[in-house]
Amino acid sequence: MAAQPENTFGAPWGPVLTAISAFATLLLISSAVFGTLCAPAEVGPWFGSFFTLPLLFVSGAIPFTIRGYELQPNTLVIKRLGWQTQVPLTGLHAATADSTAMKRSMRLFGNGGMYSFTGLFRNKALGNYRAYAMETSHAVVLKINTRTVVITPDDPPAFVARLQHLYGLANSATSTSPQQPEN
Repeated sequence: MAAQPENTFGAPWGPVLTAISAFATLLLISSAVFGTLCAPAEVGPWFGSFFTLPLLFVSGAIPFTIRGYELQPNTLVIKRLGWQTQVPLTGLHAATADSTAMKRSMRLFGNGGMYSFTGLFRNKALGNYRAYAMETSHAVVLKINTRTVVITPDDPPAFVARLQHLYGLANSATSTSPQQPEN
């Protein structure tokens, strides 16, 4: 296996994401198949098409899957299926590997586990934050100006170390417990 570049990190699937995605996909696809096969003929063709809506949910969530993360000059690139999301790193002042960062989070807007955990979330430790996550126990918390971003690279300590090297961040940026919010 070829070594990956030092500024590129994978995004492994975690067991919770795998379970949620598998269950939701199975439920949605089986409801589409069951609804289509069991729809009475007298209700018309539009009724059968109603059951294709679950397939739209599945196909709509798949592109948001995160394949990896890449550090480019002043930018974090989140690699998706067929597209990328760019997060400017100008103003980055802290990076912390924190395996419990996403615990007890409430989703405010976004995807809560169908092929990724992406969107706006909130918890007591971080306040509001943007997540681009696959395996929540691999969380890295980025403090960028007044924003908080959580990502989940395959090697959180190496990711934090790389950011420390590139941005001259303090060397105390690895923990396993949530950070206390600043007042």
